[in-house]
Formats: sequence, structure tokens, C-alpha cells
Amino acid sequence: MNSIREDIDSQFFNNKEKYQKSKLELIQNIKKDIINYRKKYKQENIEIEIENVNIEGEDIIFYNDEEIEFNNKVKKESDNKEYLIHTIQGIEYVEKGNTTILIRKNTLISSCISQLNIGDDFIVQREVSSAISRDKLVDKLSKVPDTVIEFQIQLSKYDKVYNTLEKLGLEYIHSKYFNQKYVINSNDFSLDKFILPKKKEHWKIICEFLGINSNDMFQAWVAHYGRKHLNEIKKIYKQIYDLCLQNNYLNEIENPDLISKASIYIENNISIFENDEEINTKEIAKSILSSMTNEINFQEVKEIKILN
Repeated sequence: MNSIREDIDSQFFNNKEKYQKSKLELIQNIKKDIINYRKKYKQENIEIEIENVNIEGEDIIFYNDEEIEFNNKVKKESDNKEYLIHTIQGIEYVEKGNTTILIRKNTLISSCISQLNIGDDFIVQREVSSAISRDKLVDKLSKVPDTVIEFQIQLSKYDKVYNTLEKLGLEYIHSKYFNQKYVINSNDFSLDKFILPKKKEHWKIICEFLGINSNDMFQAWVAHYGRKHLNEIKKIYKQIYDLCLQNNYLNEIENPDLISKASIYIENNISIFENDEEINTKEIAKSILSSMTNEINFQEVKEIKILN
């Protein structure tokens, strides 16, 4: 967006318009997330303006300080020294300094043992496959998350909740239908009454209102509308896990090539979802990849020593 480009780039103004539109949407989404976070954790309610945003007065940093700081370290991949690591969880590791690991920062970073610091969350690369099996992650991800299972009860705690959601974009011909299906108090609720809106946009509005994160939102949708084909759902998760492990993709889950390959598994099984609404397979693939990495149990470094 450098002003010098005005004279040399015929697409400058078109690009500037697209950039400003994307920037505005990003800022609005960030502010919505902040509001949901404060609501969820009952923090001080500071009014945040979402509609009338001055994008020139907002700054966006297009890099991750944490990753830059990490990657600027000198990687000692030939380090054959032995390291003794104690974790907060009570596990002890004795590993060579060049042992490949995944470190969880804002995203997953592939590195080696010698780069660990106290407080880092990590998993040894060779243990990822066994951890997925041991913790039954495929089974876990094939179910509706705990954060979602009682969303109808949560909605019942708000007065005239349909009116509030309608202002956020929810549209039903009859509010009575919505209240009967989706607003149920704890005394009347049972699992056989659990149901999700068929329109993903409606479900998204409800999730944003209740502070349900996007991973749980998609996981619940996949689990609910594919519930009669549970084995096929598990197969999709297993195929995507295998894809990541066989190609060392876990540290780059936003790789477009990975997302495209993962979405093919969903497209090949699109008929299992009992929903006639058009499904964005890449959107679901991105969510599945994010959920998968979030569910892996990492160890937190408590103490680290060089043995020789």
C-alpha cells in the first residue's frame, strides 16, 4: 500500500479497496471475539464499537513475534548431547539435543530438544501417533463437544433471546418454532431433544453469542449431521491424521496443499451429512485440522539439564 505504487501500479486503487475491506472485516471479527471473551469470563464490560470502525486508526501487525523470536535462535540440529527434561505433568525424558519435537506456541512449530525452554509445551515427534491412539482422539473428535451439548440450556438463561439473536442476523419465519427447538431450560432438557440449526450461518450466530469457539462449532455440526454414519466420520478423521503424520504436516496445518487434500476426504463422503445446505469442505477441513492439533496432549517443561 506504499503511496509510491499509485504511479506505477494500475491496480493500486482496486487493491487498496480490497485491502481496506479485508482489514475492516478482520478488525470487526477481532472486536466480536473480545466481546465474547469478556462475556464468557465475566470481565469488565467496556463498550466496543464494531460498526463504525476507523480502519486508518487501527493497526494490524502482520507477523507473529513469538515465531520470529523462536526461529531467530540458532538451531543446533547436530547437537548430540543428552538432555534431561522434567515436565509439570511428572514425565521424565532423556533425549538427544537433535531429537525432533513439536512445540506449541501460537501454532505448532517443528524444532528439536535443544531449543526447549522452561514453560514450553512440547511433544516428541515419534510419540504423536501413539498419543493419538492412546488418547482416543478420533473417538473424541467424532462426538459433540461438551461446550456445545447444553447450548439450548444456555440460551434459555437469556430473556427474549430470539429478539437478541434476530438483531445479529438470525431469521426464522416463526420465533415460536425457534424457542421450542432451541431454547430449553435445564429441567426440560434431555439428550434426545438436542438438535442443531440446519443453516450453518444460524448456528454460527448462536455460537458467537454464547462464546463457543469455531473449532467446537464445526466439530458439533459434523458430529450431529453425520451421527448416523459414525464409522465414516471416524474414518475421515483417521485419514486426515494419517495424511498429517505421513507428510509431517502437523506443524503447518494452514498449508493450502494440506487443506485441499484434507477437503477431498470430506468431499468423497459428502452424502453422509444429513443436511441439504451447500457444504464448504475446505472450511470444515481447516476446522478439523485445528481441532486435531488442539486435542493432542503436550508436556510442559518444568526443568531441563544437559547431561553430557
